[in-house]
Amino acid sequence: YIQSLVAADLGAVRFQRIPGVGYSAGLMLGYRANNRWQVEAGALWEKKLYYTRGEYFEKSGLGQYWDNISISSVDGNCNMITIPLEVHYNFSSGRNSRWFFGAGVLSYLMNREYYDYTYTSYGSVHTKGYTYRENSRTWLATVSLGTGYERKIGKSLQFRAAPYFRLPVSGIGKGNLSVS
Repeated sequence: YIQSLVAADLGAVRFQRIPGVGYSAGLMLGYRANNRWQVEAGALWEKKLYYTRGEYFEKSGLGQYWDNISISSVDGNCNMITIPLEVHYNFSSGRNSRWFFGAGVLSYLMNREYYDYTYTSYGSVHTKGYTYRENSRTWLATVSLGTGYERKIGKSLQFRAAPYFRLPVSGIGKGNLSVS
């Protein structure tokens, strides 16, 4: 089967504040092995918004200018393609609906990052924004866990509501951030 999806994305670095709502949109391909198990993979276009205190932002990829500068906070966002691979277990099925648990892994293909840095340089506080357009890839970056409800609408359509939580396995982007 093929499904299209749209989802709100609330990103946080180490459970700090959530600065706003990003989004995910894309297509998934799925295969139902039987009434209990199904596998899905796809591609999503995502915009993530996040905030972090400077202590969690890794400066090593920024260049020598930042070596002697103290970053106090960073507000950022990025655009990326996310490649999810998930397995669902249907624990309750009716004639036209089902409840399921899901687990999977996601890889990120990042193509643009923007950061507003608040930092101290020579005793003065500054705020400056930077855009980075280097493509970076982070394979198997997060583990996704969730549950959901699916209901048939007509003969060939279904509606699905499936909240999920993504646990970072590795950092992403310029600051090597652990975004949940």
